[in-house]
Amino acid sequence: EACSFDRVLLDPPCSALGLRPSLRVGGVSAWSKAQSRQTTAQNLRSLPSYQRRMLYEANAALKPGGRLVLSTCTLNPLENEATVAWAQQRLGLELQTQEGVRVGGPGMSVHGLSQEDASRLQRFLPGEDNWANDNVDSFTGFFIACFRKPL
Repeated sequence: EACSFDRVLLDPPCSALGLRPSLRVGGVSAWSKAQSRQTTAQNLRSLPSYQRRMLYEANAALKPGGRLVLSTCTLNPLENEATVAWAQQRLGLELQTQEGVRVGGPGMSVHGLSQEDASRLQRFLPGEDNWANDNVDSFTGFFIACFRKPL
């Protein structure tokens, strides 16, 4: 129902380019070989519009003043930062700064996203020292943005 949720978590289907098997395209596992056949340029171009339709619906379900968190397991800026810029411009969503302890690195200032807005995003790269862990394979790449729907 429209405008009925205080908070919405949206984890839309994505290219999964932050997952280790996807990064090892054509690797030895059956999963990575199958996934590498599915990850085409056409697929990568079509995912952002699908994600934006889902974001549009999630926003419609959100009460004014509510929070919406967008999360993906991809490193593709068309699915991440460009979608954030679209949500700001088309839906009027306000990007929020993470409160408390900051983890992850900032987003990228691309696709119409200012440096200030990019600093509000959380981008985790595989193997980065986000968790002070020396094990490079300890986590995958992912992305988080938090929005507030204006009153």
